Amino acid sequence: MSGGTLTTAIYQLSKPKGSDKSKTEFDPLIKTIDGKKPGNKTKVIHKNKEYHAEFGRKAGPWIMAPVMANCVRRSNAILGYNSELEYGDAKLDDPSWTNWIKNTAFTGVVGLSMFVTPVQKLLPQPGDGPSRETMEAGYLKLYGYGIMEDENGKEIPIYSLFHFHHDIG
Repeated sequence: MSGGTLTTAIYQLSKPKGSDKSKTEFDPLIKTIDGKKPGNKTKVIHKNKEYHAEFGRKAGPWIMAPVMANCVRRSNAILGYNSELEYGDAKLDDPSWTNWIKNTAFTGVVGLSMFVTPVQKLLPQPGDGPSRETMEAGYLKLYGYGIMEDENGKEIPIYSLFHFHHDIG
């Protein structure tokens, strides 16, 4: 985990709800090119852990999901993909006990650090992060799943897989 990313996440998560609302009548991330409110909507879904039959495991929120959701919202506002687009972004769970213990401990320490500031000193700091060797040895598999409608209104599932042979972060 990059210390800068972690620090940003802690800052974002520790802000009071609603503290960053602007006084504009709509979210500036969804303005059209000419600065107007778009006619289409993007509903962000997948805010809880849920089972996904298409992957045979549970998936839940992850640290980059809000960032990616804003990218999709902005793109839909500008390019008009769909007037009622639904978008979700999640991380597939590794069901092993070892991974559960690791993730629970990490989540607990990060959560505690939001309320007990000295705990933040135990976490990676901005500028700390994985080594070049670790990033070169890493990889990312990105699974995509979507549903489109054909000209008769029949729903058709769409699957994709991108495999990056190095850590792209």
